[in-house]
Amino acid sequence: MSKAATLQSKPTSTAPGAGKTGTRLLLAVLAVLLVVAAAGAGYWWWGLRGKAAGAAPAPAAAPAYLPLDPLVVNLSDDGSAAHLLRIAITLKLAGPDAKEALTARMPEIRDRVLNTLASQHADRIVSAEGKAALREALLAQVAAVAKGSRADGQVGEVLFTEFVVQ
Repeated sequence: MSKAATLQSKPTSTAPGAGKTGTRLLLAVLAVLLVVAAAGAGYWWWGLRGKAAGAAPAPAAAPAYLPLDPLVVNLSDDGSAAHLLRIAITLKLAGPDAKEALTARMPEIRDRVLNTLASQHADRIVSAEGKAALREALLAQVAAVAKGSRADGQVGEVLFTEFVVQ
């Protein structure tokens, strides 16, 4: 066979659009990838980046703790044996301003705490529920002292650091 015959025997694709199909497919895939990349970049820029910058809450002020001197109190009794309560209390406050304000009113706080403790019965305050009720009663008394001062609304919790009933 001659060279001219072999050249003519090879099929040639001269049909319109026959070689453009692969190019169109490639362009379509690249366009989709470009749109997905742009969407991801936009989400990061306006979504995640904005949340990271604006969503970080300002750190809350560290609480301040005001320990009261330990107290020993005679508990109320109903004719049974006398009971003593040795208790150490620490007040959890919103910040140092409240601590300063309550330190200035410490004699009034100790008086209210002593009166509240002296009215308790030993059999009631030894249970978990009794201690929780005592905490609430003491919190109300300390909040009453704090009312009208810089510590108003700043007393968070009454913490028992020592609690012994005999």
